[in-house]
Amino acid sequence: MNKNQRILLGIALVLLFTGIALATTSASPGVMIHAFDQNPAGRDEGNEWVTLYNPSNQSVDIGNWTLETADGERETIPEGTTLYPFAYYIYTPPYQWLDNTDEAITLRDTKGGERDKTPVVSDSENDNRYWIRNDSEWIFGVKELERGKIRSGVVKHVVDGDTVDVSFAITGIQRIRLVGVNTPERGEEGYEEAKEFVNRTCLWEEVKLDVDDREQYDRYYRILAVVYINDTNLNEKLVREGYAKIMYIPPSEFNPYEWKADYPSIFGTFKGAIKRFYDMIVHWVFTPSCPGTGGHSEFIVFYYPDGTELANATWKGYSNGDYHWIEFDEPFKLKKNVNYTYEIKTGSYPKYIHNHTLKTSGEEITCLEFVDANGKVYDDWIPAIKLE
Repeated sequence: MNKNQRILLGIALVLLFTGIALATTSASPGVMIHAFDQNPAGRDEGNEWVTLYNPSNQSVDIGNWTLETADGERETIPEGTTLYPFAYYIYTPPYQWLDNTDEAITLRDTKGGERDKTPVVSDSENDNRYWIRNDSEWIFGVKELERGKIRSGVVKHVVDGDTVDVSFAITGIQRIRLVGVNTPERGEEGYEEAKEFVNRTCLWEEVKLDVDDREQYDRYYRILAVVYINDTNLNEKLVREGYAKIMYIPPSEFNPYEWKADYPSIFGTFKGAIKRFYDMIVHWVFTPSCPGTGGHSEFIVFYYPDGTELANATWKGYSNGDYHWIEFDEPFKLKKNVNYTYEIKTGSYPKYIHNHTLKTSGEEITCLEFVDANGKVYDDWIPAIKLE
């Protein structure tokens, strides 16, 4: 073989191998592992999930591809599964498959070739947080949801009367907390009835979620939302049929008092205890009103634990700007883990939270006494104020 023949043969081999590479890429574009949850809220069994993504403009047959854990346990994607262009595929094994610590997932094609692999990661948090790919990095947490978008999913599990697990098309199974309502806890009267009502209403049914865009997640990373089943507001139905009480925790885009035919509000005098979870400088107090009313606070005073007055403020009337606000003459500090008391005199029809105790991300409030305009005494009426 002369020199020219060797050159021509080399060119032919290069073209041949380039053709094989292009054919392989064309047949199986870069399907990747997009996200996964190795320690979902509640039980791991049947709730773990892995999402694959096809970033190409070609469909890919991923039937009989496998997902392999760090210690070699394999799950096979059903035969005939096609992942369409720019589409997602979720795999949820029926049992506990992933370890919560030092776990990695490898995606392999039908020939055993490695298509993608996650880093070795751990998840000790039994909640909605999961691992998701962000360009070349993997991030652990929850994703900020697109505002104003209605989401659809299937209710897979009912935790209790106000909490359900919903299976979504991209982010697997997520725990949902029905916003604005509160049903009895386990062991309390009405717990079984509320849970059974939600079971009958929406288990294994497709639901639509209107996520609270003012506060998308609670402190347990549950998604806060109004749940609709066949265009019926489930949150409202729970209140109207007596399974739930209204629980308004600002900030929220929803007003749960609109879900009750007659909102329970009246003016009166409130005495309560408040303990902050971190220091806060207070300038203002905001009091929301019930729809169509001029509900407000007329006077508010805070006391040190020994009963000495700390600060007070008086309402300036309807004509002085936004009547929902009261401004203190001088800012003051509420210190972390100090048990203060305070009193509020309300006017017209402000919003109340009908619980004896209210715990938010910043504070815990207890109703010591509420005396309404008729002299009736309650221990579960807390004015829904917001400190700024």
